[in-house]
Amino acid sequence: VLNLVVHPNLQTQINAEICFGEMYSENNFTESESGTYYQNLQTIHGADSTVILNLVVHPIYNDTLEVEICEGETYTQYGFNESLSGVYTHQGSSIYGCDSVFVLNLTVNPIYDTLFSAEILEGQIYNFNGRELTVSGTYYDTLQTVNGCDSTFVLNLVVHPNLQTQINAE
Repeated sequence: VLNLVVHPNLQTQINAEICFGEMYSENNFTESESGTYYQNLQTIHGADSTVILNLVVHPIYNDTLEVEICEGETYTQYGFNESLSGVYTHQGSSIYGCDSVFVLNLTVNPIYDTLFSAEILEGQIYNFNGRELTVSGTYYDTLQTVNGCDSTFVLNLVVHPNLQTQINAE
Protein backbone atom coordinates (compact mmCIF):
# COMPACT_ATOMS: atom_id res chain seq x y z
CA VAL A 1 0.00 0.00 0.00
CA LEU A 2 1.36 3.35 -1.05
CA ASN A 3 0.33 6.44 0.85
CA LEU A 4 1.40 9.29 -1.40
CA VAL A 5 1.26 12.78 0.04
CA VAL A 6 1.75 15.61 -2.44
CA HIS A 7 2.81 18.83 -0.78
CA PRO A 8 1.74 21.93 -2.71
CA ASN A 9 4.09 24.62 -3.84
CA LEU A 10 3.57 27.65 -1.67
CA GLN A 11 3.48 31.20 -2.94
CA THR A 12 3.42 34.17 -0.59
CA GLN A 13 2.91 37.69 -1.86
CA ILE A 14 4.03 40.75 0.13
CA ASN A 15 2.99 44.28 -0.81
CA ALA A 16 5.17 46.92 0.85
CA GLU A 17 5.77 50.66 0.64
CA ILE A 18 8.78 52.66 1.77
CA CYS A 19 10.06 56.20 1.29
CA PHE A 20 12.97 57.08 -0.99
CA GLY A 21 16.25 56.57 0.83
CA GLU A 22 14.87 53.80 3.04
CA MET A 23 15.60 50.07 2.81
CA TYR A 24 13.02 47.28 2.94
CA SER A 25 14.76 44.66 5.06
CA GLU A 26 12.13 42.19 6.11
CA ASN A 27 11.46 38.57 5.08
CA ASN A 28 15.07 38.12 3.92
CA PHE A 29 14.83 40.99 1.41
CA THR A 30 17.08 44.05 1.36
CA GLU A 31 15.68 46.27 -1.37
CA SER A 32 15.53 50.04 -1.86
CA GLU A 33 13.99 50.45 -5.34
CA SER A 34 10.46 49.95 -6.60
CA GLY A 35 9.93 46.60 -8.27
CA THR A 36 8.89 42.99 -7.93
CA TYR A 37 11.38 40.68 -6.23
CA TYR A 38 11.32 36.89 -5.94
CA GLN A 39 12.81 34.56 -3.39
CA ASN A 40 12.75 30.82 -4.00
CA LEU A 41 12.73 28.69 -0.88
CA GLN A 42 11.80 25.17 0.12
CA THR A 43 9.14 24.17 2.59
CA ILE A 44 9.94 21.79 5.42
CA HIS A 45 8.61 19.04 3.16
CA GLY A 46 10.99 19.93 0.34
CA ALA A 47 8.40 21.59 -1.91
CA ASP A 48 9.20 24.78 -3.74
CA SER A 49 8.08 27.93 -2.03
CA THR A 50 8.17 31.39 -3.61
CA VAL A 51 7.99 34.69 -1.78
CA ILE A 52 7.07 37.64 -4.03
CA LEU A 53 7.75 41.18 -2.86
CA ASN A 54 5.93 44.01 -4.63
CA LEU A 55 7.79 47.08 -3.40
CA VAL A 56 6.74 50.67 -4.03
CA VAL A 57 9.19 53.45 -3.18
CA HIS A 58 7.47 56.80 -2.66
CA PRO A 59 9.35 60.00 -3.44
CA ILE A 60 10.36 62.63 -0.96
CA TYR A 61 9.95 66.20 -2.10
CA ASN A 62 12.62 68.86 -1.95
CA ASP A 63 10.93 71.61 -3.91
CA THR A 64 11.61 75.31 -4.18
CA LEU A 65 8.54 77.43 -4.79
CA GLU A 66 8.86 80.83 -6.46
CA VAL A 67 5.71 82.73 -5.47
CA GLU A 68 4.51 86.32 -5.88
CA ILE A 69 1.58 87.77 -3.97
CA CYS A 70 0.18 91.27 -3.52
CA GLU A 71 0.66 93.38 -0.41
CA GLY A 72 -2.00 92.50 2.14
CA GLU A 73 -2.29 88.86 0.98
CA THR A 74 -0.98 85.74 2.75
CA TYR A 75 0.49 82.63 1.09
CA THR A 76 -1.03 79.56 2.79
CA GLN A 77 -0.18 76.51 0.67
CA TYR A 78 2.13 73.59 1.58
CA GLY A 79 2.01 74.46 5.29
CA PHE A 80 3.13 78.06 4.89
CA ASN A 81 1.39 81.10 6.38
CA GLU A 82 3.52 84.00 5.16
CA SER A 83 2.77 87.59 4.16
CA LEU A 84 6.25 89.19 4.02
CA SER A 85 8.89 88.85 1.30
CA GLY A 86 11.59 86.35 2.21
CA VAL A 87 12.83 82.77 2.03
CA TYR A 88 10.99 80.25 4.22
CA THR A 89 11.44 76.50 4.80
CA HIS A 90 8.74 74.05 5.81
CA GLN A 91 9.22 70.38 6.62
CA GLY A 92 6.24 68.11 6.36
CA SER A 93 5.10 64.73 5.19
CA SER A 94 3.65 63.61 1.91
CA ILE A 95 0.39 61.67 1.82
CA TYR A 96 2.53 58.51 2.13
CA GLY A 97 4.26 59.74 5.29
CA CYS A 98 7.54 60.53 3.56
CA ASP A 99 9.50 63.54 4.78
CA SER A 100 9.39 66.49 2.42
CA VAL A 101 11.04 69.91 2.47
CA PHE A 102 9.59 72.94 0.73
CA VAL A 103 11.55 76.17 0.32
CA LEU A 104 9.41 79.22 -0.40
CA ASN A 105 10.93 82.25 -2.13
CA LEU A 106 8.14 84.75 -1.52
CA THR A 107 7.94 88.14 -3.19
CA VAL A 108 5.29 90.56 -1.97
CA ASN A 109 4.47 93.08 -4.68
CA PRO A 110 3.31 96.52 -3.55
CA ILE A 111 -0.05 98.06 -4.08
CA TYR A 112 -0.25 101.80 -4.56
CA ASP A 113 -2.69 104.25 -3.06
CA THR A 114 -2.19 107.50 -4.91
CA LEU A 115 -3.95 110.67 -3.77
CA PHE A 116 -3.91 113.75 -5.93
CA SER A 117 -5.87 116.96 -6.39
CA ALA A 118 -6.91 118.91 -9.43
CA GLU A 119 -8.73 122.19 -10.05
CA ILE A 120 -10.68 123.27 -13.10
CA LEU A 121 -13.03 126.11 -13.96
CA GLU A 122 -16.74 125.65 -14.36
CA GLY A 123 -17.45 124.54 -17.91
CA GLN A 124 -14.16 122.68 -18.25
CA ILE A 125 -13.82 118.88 -18.27
CA TYR A 126 -11.28 116.86 -16.27
CA ASN A 127 -10.41 113.46 -17.79
CA PHE A 128 -9.87 110.89 -15.00
CA ASN A 129 -8.80 107.61 -16.61
CA GLY A 130 -11.42 107.93 -19.33
CA ARG A 131 -14.14 109.48 -17.19
CA GLU A 132 -15.08 113.06 -17.97
CA LEU A 133 -15.64 114.96 -14.73
CA THR A 134 -17.29 118.36 -14.40
CA VAL A 135 -18.43 118.42 -10.74
CA SER A 136 -16.38 118.91 -7.56
CA GLY A 137 -15.93 115.74 -5.53
CA THR A 138 -13.72 112.81 -4.59
CA TYR A 139 -13.35 110.16 -7.29
CA TYR A 140 -11.82 106.66 -7.05
CA ASP A 141 -10.36 104.36 -9.66
CA THR A 142 -8.70 100.99 -9.24
CA LEU A 143 -6.13 99.72 -11.71
CA GLN A 144 -3.80 96.74 -11.73
CA THR A 145 -0.03 96.98 -11.62
CA VAL A 146 2.13 94.92 -13.98
CA ASN A 147 2.22 92.29 -11.21
CA GLY A 148 -1.60 92.07 -11.04
CA CYS A 149 -1.98 93.95 -7.76
CA ASP A 150 -4.82 96.43 -7.37
CA SER A 151 -3.79 100.04 -6.94
CA THR A 152 -6.18 102.82 -5.99
CA PHE A 153 -6.15 106.36 -7.33
CA VAL A 154 -8.07 109.00 -5.39
CA LEU A 155 -8.80 112.35 -7.04
CA ASN A 156 -10.05 115.37 -5.14
CA LEU A 157 -11.48 117.60 -7.86
CA VAL A 158 -12.43 121.20 -7.22
CA VAL A 159 -14.48 123.01 -9.84
CA HIS A 160 -14.25 126.79 -9.40
CA PRO A 161 -17.25 128.79 -10.56
CA ASN A 162 -16.83 131.41 -13.24
CA LEU A 163 -17.22 134.81 -11.69
CA GLN A 164 -19.67 137.11 -13.32
CA THR A 165 -19.70 140.71 -12.45
CA GLN A 166 -22.65 142.79 -13.41
CA ILE A 167 -22.08 146.48 -13.87
CA ASN A 168 -25.06 148.77 -14.15
CA ALA A 169 -24.06 152.03 -15.73
CA GLU A 170 -26.17 155.17 -15.74
